[in-house]
Amino acid sequence: MAAARTREDILMAAARALARSGFGAVSMQDIAEEVGFTPPALYAYFESKEAILAELVRTVARELAETFQPVPAGLGFRQKVGLLLRRQLEWADRRRDVFAAFFALKMRGEGQLLHEARGKQLFGGPAEHLRQLGEWIRTAARPGDLHGHDPADAASFLMGIVHGFFLRWMIHPRERLSDQADRILDFFFYGLLGPRS
Repeated sequence: MAAARTREDILMAAARALARSGFGAVSMQDIAEEVGFTPPALYAYFESKEAILAELVRTVARELAETFQPVPAGLGFRQKVGLLLRRQLEWADRRRDVFAAFFALKMRGEGQLLHEARGKQLFGGPAEHLRQLGEWIRTAARPGDLHGHDPADAASFLMGIVHGFFLRWMIHPRERLSDQADRILDFFFYGLLGPRS
């Protein structure tokens, strides 16, 4: 348990260092200093910064997949979507440093490193998340819940709304993304004009 917690601390420290300096500029010594280790102690957990980045990607993949766990029976469609959305937004709030690192890598032109770290792992990035979301909506919706819309289209629409709020959250770090769950739900179910009267 202590070793898992230490690995977690290292990953979060690496995410902060990557967000600040980028992959090319950050060293294992920088990561060790960020977490309060000596470089030799860091090497006991990870052999390289590439291994750390790969583990960050694996962690995101695993944790995102876990948010799609089944919802309790007896909930209406909006309640189901709300529960999933809150799980995912609360998870994003907890992993803000990782998203900041990934975002910074893309902005610095180092985004290909995420694709390389991803390799053949489960996490396929936004396209895989969109597929999972579409499948989740397909199983969560009852006849009539989507008013004839395809679950894949509903997933695209929901993901687009969340993405807009996500970008604002990346720019304004004091906000919590999960605080926007009800607004996102209203946009998804009722559009820009708000709830139906």
